Amino acid sequence: MIYFGQNKREPSIDMFRGFIILGMLTSTFFGISQAVKDIIPAIISHSDYNGITIAEFFAPAFVFLMGMSAVGSFERRKAADGVGKARLHFFYKGCVLIALQAIMNQPTQVFTGQTKVMWGILSAVGMAVLWALPFIGRKLVPRACGFVGYAAVLTVLSLCFGFEEIIRSFTQGGIIGGLGWSCMFLFGTIVNELFVRKKGVWIVLGVSAMLTVGGLLLDSVIPFSKRAVSLSYVVMTCGVSGLAFIVFFLLAEVWGEKTNFMIWVGKNAILFFLCDQLLAAVLGLDLLAFIYPTATAFTVALGAAINIAVWSALAYLLNKKKIYLKI
Repeated sequence: MIYFGQNKREPSIDMFRGFIILGMLTSTFFGISQAVKDIIPAIISHSDYNGITIAEFFAPAFVFLMGMSAVGSFERRKAADGVGKARLHFFYKGCVLIALQAIMNQPTQVFTGQTKVMWGILSAVGMAVLWALPFIGRKLVPRACGFVGYAAVLTVLSLCFGFEEIIRSFTQGGIIGGLGWSCMFLFGTIVNELFVRKKGVWIVLGVSAMLTVGGLLLDSVIPFSKRAVSLSYVVMTCGVSGLAFIVFFLLAEVWGEKTNFMIWVGKNAILFFLCDQLLAAVLGLDLLAFIYPTATAFTVALGAAINIAVWSALAYLLNKKKIYLKI
């Protein structure tokens, strides 16, 4: 039985979150050298412009899970400190994530001489939280309206007012693209309401399936693009995240917690998320390219397996010592 208590974590959320983080770390590892990049199939790499790939689903799923967790977090803070302080906490959280991205960008900008504002995934996640602020803690219908409204506004700005190129100029969409990321966050809160509180598993399954199919159909009209945070990208990633959560809920029921390395990682998601961003910054400077001057499918697969094993071992040690990073 799924349960969100005052001091109890939901294992399916931690498991799904851990899977996403390990997926992100592995995807980042694949950028270790050009030799590795050349051997990785396009379907599991990030798309440079438009296109559906596995790697493009990781970050949206992470934001979706933040939305799922935000419902209980807001209610606990509201009960303890009141609505105002609860909202202030989420405002602070969004700002801290954006600030962390700015700090982590500094080494790359110094060594590469870049002067352009670098809007990374932490910035996008932080902006998602800030855009969602008016709807956090509201009832289901206002949040659903916020989801639809933000998706509509983003699409109109992109297609009718020429903002698409401005959004594309930022790696993760910038402030305007944050509307799309906020849709993913809000959908997470909606799934929490339907699945956890109303036990609407079939409703979540149906809505998520419709969004997934809708995103696929929209791709022929509005191309799937993470960089443009297109409507098809927002709709489809929300749908896939909802379907994946149900899968991980069932897996968590069967697997349990004691030997589940994904849960260990998921409990320290923010820490490993930051590790992924630091790894990306290091690899972006080609500091570890000497490890893979040449590559074969076997050596890349072996390296990816070692990469996952190392992060999982670190997660196990931190979990055993009950050391967790919270924002």
